[in-house]
Amino acid sequence: MGAPAEFAILRVEKRKTLGAVASLAGHALRDRPTPNADPARTPDNRVLAGAGFADGAAVAAAIRERVEAATHRRPDSVLCLEVFIGVSPDWAEAATPAQWDAWRERSHAWLVQEFGRENVVFLAEHRDEKTPHLTAFVTPIRPDGRLSAAHWTGGGDHPGQRLSEMQDRHHTAVAGAGLRRGIRGSKAKHQDVQRFYGAAVNPPVPRLPAVEPPGLVDAATKARREEWAKNQTARVRRPVRDLARRAGMAEIERTRAEGQRAAAASLGRQRDRLKEEAARLRGVPLEDVLARWHLARDAAGSTKAESQWRDAGGEHRITVTGARWYDHTAEKGGGGAIDLVCHLDRCAPKEAIAALAARFGGETAEGAAVAHAIAKARQEAAEAAKQPPPPFVPPEPSPGLWEPARRFLTRERRLSEGVVDEAHRRGDLYADARGNVVALQRDLAGAVVGAELRGTGASRFQGVAKGSRPDAGLWRLPVGRGGPLVLAESVIDALSVADLRGPDSPAVYASTAGNAGAQSEHPIIAAAVAAKVPVHCAADNDDQGRRFLARYAQRWGEAVRSALPQGVKDWNDALRRKAVAGWRSAWERVQGTRSSGPAPTPTEDVPRPP
Repeated sequence: MGAPAEFAILRVEKRKTLGAVASLAGHALRDRPTPNADPARTPDNRVLAGAGFADGAAVAAAIRERVEAATHRRPDSVLCLEVFIGVSPDWAEAATPAQWDAWRERSHAWLVQEFGRENVVFLAEHRDEKTPHLTAFVTPIRPDGRLSAAHWTGGGDHPGQRLSEMQDRHHTAVAGAGLRRGIRGSKAKHQDVQRFYGAAVNPPVPRLPAVEPPGLVDAATKARREEWAKNQTARVRRPVRDLARRAGMAEIERTRAEGQRAAAASLGRQRDRLKEEAARLRGVPLEDVLARWHLARDAAGSTKAESQWRDAGGEHRITVTGARWYDHTAEKGGGGAIDLVCHLDRCAPKEAIAALAARFGGETAEGAAVAHAIAKARQEAAEAAKQPPPPFVPPEPSPGLWEPARRFLTRERRLSEGVVDEAHRRGDLYADARGNVVALQRDLAGAVVGAELRGTGASRFQGVAKGSRPDAGLWRLPVGRGGPLVLAESVIDALSVADLRGPDSPAVYASTAGNAGAQSEHPIIAAAVAAKVPVHCAADNDDQGRRFLARYAQRWGEAVRSALPQGVKDWNDALRRKAVAGWRSAWERVQGTRSSGPAPTPTEDVPRPP
């Protein structure tokens, strides 16, 4: 036999439904029957994170609460990553208590560092199975608040690259406990976590026939004979156990290979059907149509790329290039078989389809009709794209819900009442019928072209209203006259910067509504730079914020300055930290002293270029 397998094991599985999370978490908490666990050893299990959960449903509820607080969640997003951290049975059998403690502590620390402490919703160590292991349920929420499992498991230069890199980081974390990394590129990785439990960690050991006690020649007493049989049985079981483990992994590989072959065959059949359908939808070749309509190919006027056709009466001289045709005599062209028949027979499309059916059959005519409809739809879509978009309709204000929204901004986000009331007075910050904070985005001319939304209830989502054009307008709050254009990544961050700077610091505070709208070629930013107005980028202190700053610096150079909040993620975090420490905003002295009447439309808050 070879060297013992002393491998660190890491498996990650995506879970897209809360029902699956509840079921699997119930298994982890042992609130349902667990056949492969020893009930006598279940009290030895320990919960390392999320000790307050009573059952799997409670874990799923906590996952749901965190997911609902995430931003930019898609309907098919992965809600949870189930992370299995284990060791090979050989290491488990030989490990000392100190090695177990080191493995557990290092694995827990790695999970927190890899995913973030708040994302590790539940973590348990199971010692009631044959090989102890850790099971974690992690919400894949990036540092910028987006729900994205692909941040950890997707992308890279080749399939599985990020998962492989994650395994590298995990191995580095637990290497001090005497464990090795598995073979890179092994086909055995990324198997389903539950199947891995049965096939690798707890391999089935076949029943062995009892070894008969030796005769009197081999041992003098019954006790010695039984001891001899016991030792021999243990000796035989060790290699059989190793074979069973390999057989379990081989079964996984066999099933996986069969699934891949079936999937490949299905994809092949689907590809063939699509090719046949595409060929049918392309319609009748134009050369076949011309031949059936008794036009002759002119070899002298034809080339490799196009062919020219003439009729006997000299009425048509048609050049065909792929699916396009042009009649030089009539000075008219088009595309597709139906258009060509309409031209040759001077008929409507319906009559042209009937003529094609008579000459080529109904199925071919059907394909030509579908191709004609697709071409027409594309043309109509192209023409529609040239039309200006419909005017944006902002959410209706709900004055009765402004006070709860105001409390959200002033109490939870710790913004001063003065700066919030100033933005509300101008009419560009209000509450809608759902209690959301609405921040209107205006273009250079002052027209409302969109709205940034922020939830204030159970769902704290943030985004833009349907139909918004953040590429054309920004939410802006002018304070005083002159000063820089200060760009933040959200309305709350922009208000936070205005709060920190105070009412005596002239500036125009603007929100880009996230990096998706933070385009360096934005017309308002371009107008400010052209008018020599300083532009300050107050981005978040994370990787995405730094990319935001780099994009603007690359485009505008020294015309743009930048600042990052220190020690916190964003500017509202910086404001709240100061507020907790006793800092008071200068905006408090202007609260209630300004006119409550409507403010003028902010059309001149950013000078336009001459």
